[in-house]
Amino acid sequence: MTIQTIGVVGAGSMGSGIANLAAINGFHVILRDIEERFLEKALNRIDQFMTKSVSKGKMTEDDKRDTLDRIQTTTDLEDLRHADIVIEAVVEDLELKKQVFSQLDQIVPGEVILATNTSAISITEIAAATNRPERVAGMHFFNPAQLMKLVEVVRGYRTSDQTVEELKALSKQLSKEPVEVKKDSPGFIVNRIMIPQFIEAIKLLEEGVASPEDIDKAVTLGLNYPMGPFTLQDFAGVDIGYYVMEYMKNELDDSHFAPPLLLKQLVRAKRLGKKNRSGFLRLQVGGEKMSYQFLLCDIEDRVAIITINRPPVNPLNQNVFQELSAVFTELEADDNVRSIILTGSGEKAFVAGADIYEMAELDLVGINKMNKISRAVFTKIENSTKPVIAALNGLTLGGGFELALACDLRISSDRAKYAFPEVGLGIIPGGGGTQRLQKMVGQGVAKELIYFGEMIDADRALELHIVNKVVPADQVIEAAKEWASQETCSKTADCSANGQDRRQWRWRF
Repeated sequence: MTIQTIGVVGAGSMGSGIANLAAINGFHVILRDIEERFLEKALNRIDQFMTKSVSKGKMTEDDKRDTLDRIQTTTDLEDLRHADIVIEAVVEDLELKKQVFSQLDQIVPGEVILATNTSAISITEIAAATNRPERVAGMHFFNPAQLMKLVEVVRGYRTSDQTVEELKALSKQLSKEPVEVKKDSPGFIVNRIMIPQFIEAIKLLEEGVASPEDIDKAVTLGLNYPMGPFTLQDFAGVDIGYYVMEYMKNELDDSHFAPPLLLKQLVRAKRLGKKNRSGFLRLQVGGEKMSYQFLLCDIEDRVAIITINRPPVNPLNQNVFQELSAVFTELEADDNVRSIILTGSGEKAFVAGADIYEMAELDLVGINKMNKISRAVFTKIENSTKPVIAALNGLTLGGGFELALACDLRISSDRAKYAFPEVGLGIIPGGGGTQRLQKMVGQGVAKELIYFGEMIDADRALELHIVNKVVPADQVIEAAKEWASQETCSKTADCSANGQDRRQWRWRF
């Protein structure tokens, strides 16, 4: 069956991501939710995601406009009668899903596949609400759907081979890698493996073995996971994890999957993670500081100011990278934050490179691991859907220079200096800064700065378009706040005050 129009039911984070993904790949999309306000939020999330892609050169303005034009929104389920496939992405509630599938079964033609994005619930039971169980299957995307490569294609008891093959083919058309789940088993593959890890992490916390921050740190650094269990649960929704555990415990009749008491208490207290800024890792609002060991984070007027707090020169180490990853995950998920400023503590340095004492203790394997961690964090900052402005208040060297280059805009103190001094020790910057620099200034200038470790001042950095603006040292933060709080900045305007950022950097507030 040829698929041209994809229907998506549910415009939350997963539904909007799937709709965006389909439209990016050339499909017409009908996105349905029960109220216009949910659809407006979905379109705003989609716009923010693609605005960031445009700013990074991953798509053009025309691509973005064409993608948005391919998305039709509606509150009327009847409009899905024109879809060639429907993907359901409502909340993880079995009765609600059965109700949606029963209604869709009466609306769309009998040959149309009805797929569910459930992460754990029985496909067979959902399919039983329809008269076409052979055309019902799971199509489980991962968050964010636009970026995560995996799709679990899940068989129900009566799902046909043809349906599975069509969904696997569609996954590839959406630039995803499908895996076939051959039996309708609770949790499928990923959650069957991941949920026990969540449960053990919570039990460690209940037993007082370690703090949630240290458990996250142990998992990310020890197992090389991109995100710790508590950060991930807060990001996905604490209540989602609870409901999946309850479902798997009941379906498998296995108490090992029972949600721990602490998780139940968080759900009862409505500490649900990013939804209300209060989960396992709690963030405060109203100008109060978030709690980290090496970072300070204030939120004022929807602008988050992150300060790397290791004076006098704010060196980077694994702990700092771990905290940067965590705070950007939290801020990315917070709808109350629209832009982010990143700066260093004190007047001497933004970041003057890596922690030389920690580096001296690392062997080659440790150094490679450190480079991987730094690349992951810099990429997370670069891919943030919110504008990230570096307020460069002093020395910006080595890893600090790479960190600044991962930000969208850079405001420099007139006293700041820039260099990759590590090349003098035979070390090539490993966090991706060499690639970002050559894209910004061209290969010739980039090679000169990288090969010789030349130190340049703020005026030279402005001349080379490495920074967007130079201000007196005591005005760096205020200048960054002024840019970060601009509500009148046009979507297509060049937001650098002097016009020297040649990218068509688009903001969406």
